[in-house]
Amino acid sequence: MKLIIHCGLHKTATTAFQRICSDNRALLAENAILYPHYDETKQHSKLMHKIQADGIDSFRLFLRECINLHQANIDTILLSGEDFENCLLDTATAIQIENEARHAGIQQVTWIFVHRPMYEYVESLYSEMSKHGVVLDRATMMKAAETRGTLFVSTQHFNYIFSLNYWRHQKNFSEVISGEVNSISFKKYKTGFAGKTILQSLLSPERFENFEGAALIPKTCLNARLPKEAIEENYIATALKIDAALRVKFPYRYLLRFLTYFRLRGK
Repeated sequence: MKLIIHCGLHKTATTAFQRICSDNRALLAENAILYPHYDETKQHSKLMHKIQADGIDSFRLFLRECINLHQANIDTILLSGEDFENCLLDTATAIQIENEARHAGIQQVTWIFVHRPMYEYVESLYSEMSKHGVVLDRATMMKAAETRGTLFVSTQHFNYIFSLNYWRHQKNFSEVISGEVNSISFKKYKTGFAGKTILQSLLSPERFENFEGAALIPKTCLNARLPKEAIEENYIATALKIDAALRVKFPYRYLLRFLTYFRLRGK
C-alpha cells in the first residue's frame, strides 16, 4: 500500500485539487485510491494542525482507521493539505509521519510539492494572509524570502512555516526523509486541471481516461487573489482590531477606505 501526501505549497491551486478529489471520492475509490474524510473539510490540513498540537499519535490513529476500514479495496491513500508544507522545514515531524506509515504497513510514502517562482509566491501569500487575522509587510516578507527563504506566521488558530524559497529547503528534506519526493512546477500542475499530473501518475492511462471522462471538474478559479484594495483594507482592519461586524458600519467603513487609499499611495 502507498501513502501520497500532497503538501501544497500554499497558493498553488491546492483548493481546486482538493475540491476535485472530494467531489470525486467515490470515483477515486473505484480506482483503489482512498481520499479519506477528515472532519467537515474537503482536505487534510486540520490533520497537520492536530499533529502539531497533540503529537504524532493523532496521525497514527487516523491512518490505522483508514487502513482498517478500507484495506480490502484500496492500494493508495491520498492526503492533501497545504499545511503539510510545514514538513519541509519541520523534518522531525516528517520523519515521524513516515515511521508511523511504515508501522501501519505502508510500503511507499511519496511527498508531493508544487512550487512556483519565489516572488510570485510571496505576492500570492501576501494576499492570502490578509484574510487570516495577521498583519504583514510586503517588504519584510520579501527580505525573509531572500535572506532565509522562510516565513513563520502564528495565530491562535494556526502555525505556518512557509517555504518561500522551495529549492533551498527541498535538498535537505530529500536527504533526511526516506520516502520519495515529487516536485512539480505550478505551470505543469495546473495544466488541464489542478492536479491532473498527480492523478495521471496514480492511474494507468486507461483508468485516467475513464476518470477524466466521468469526474466533476470545477470550471472556475477557487480562492482567487484579492484586489489590492481589499488586501490592504484587511490588514488595516486587523491592525486596528476592527472586526467584520464593525467594518460595514459608519464611521469605520469610511475610515478604512481613507486609510487604505493613503496606504496604497505610499507603496
